[in-house]
Amino acid sequence: MTRYSERLLAQALHLAKRDRFRPAQVNLRRAVSSAYYALFHALVYASCGKFVGRGEDARALRLVLSRSFTHTEMQRASRAFAQGQNGLPPVVRLALDGAGVSTSLRDLAELFQCLQEDRHTADYDLAAQWRRGDVLVQITAVESCLQYLRRDRTAKDLRAYLTSILVWNRISNR
Repeated sequence: MTRYSERLLAQALHLAKRDRFRPAQVNLRRAVSSAYYALFHALVYASCGKFVGRGEDARALRLVLSRSFTHTEMQRASRAFAQGQNGLPPVVRLALDGAGVSTSLRDLAELFQCLQEDRHTADYDLAAQWRRGDVLVQITAVESCLQYLRRDRTAKDLRAYLTSILVWNRISNR
């Protein structure tokens, strides 16, 4: 996993725990945002690694490709994968070759959607109040997803997902 994702997650944890007794809302809000971006960048890195490789010789190409990902497209693909195989367009189901969508991947896709919505709330809805415990649960869930991405790199459903988050708008209607 990228060091950047790990640093963002560490920053989220630091912010969530920063205030000993009464956490400042600004710290909890930034923790939510950092947790979302940790998962976002981990997914982008994993996807780019699948397309162009992880070696140092592919670094420049990975950086170029990483700029092609959009939050909206990733959210739409995540919504479909969170529903399992029935939420996927025929072309993706065909690519899965009957493999289905694992519970771990469904959980990751659902978490991505929820975190994106929470990040929007944290960044733009100043009336929303955050609780440290809820933020820590999110951070723990992101850490589990990062471990899943490290552990199951060759899973067929994960490969389909990592492709889909980049090209969803072009394949979703096929």
